[in-house]
Amino acid sequence: MNFLKKLISRFLPPEAVPTDERRESVRLNFAVDIEVKAGEKTIPARMVNITFTGLCIETETALEEGKTLTLIREESGPSFNGTVLWCKPRDGGKFIVGIECELDEEKLIGSWLEPTLIQAGFE
Repeated sequence: MNFLKKLISRFLPPEAVPTDERRESVRLNFAVDIEVKAGEKTIPARMVNITFTGLCIETETALEEGKTLTLIREESGPSFNGTVLWCKPRDGGKFIVGIECELDEEKLIGSWLEPTLIQAGFE
C-alpha cells in the first residue's frame, strides 16, 4: 500500500465505500492554501482535494500537462514534487489542476501532507 493510500485511509470512517462509486480511490475534499513552483515561477494555489495517487489544486494560472511542479507549504513541512495530469478552466478565470504525486515514498512521508491533513481536522 502506498503512503498516500495509508495516510488517507487513517482519516476515513471504517465503513466500506459504496460499490457504485466509479472512482478507484477515495477523495478527501478540503481547502488549504499552498504555493506551486513551476520552473522559476512560484504561484499561489489552493489544494481542494487529495486522493490515493495525487491531489487537485485551484490556481489563477494555467499549468501545462506533463509539467513537473514543486508543491510547497513551508509552515507544515518539506515540499515534494508532482506532475500535472490535466488542467481545466473554471469560472472566474481560475483553473483546476490534477496532479500526480511523486513516487518517492520517503519524500512524501516527510512532507507537509500529513501535518496539513491533521491541521485541517482529519485525525
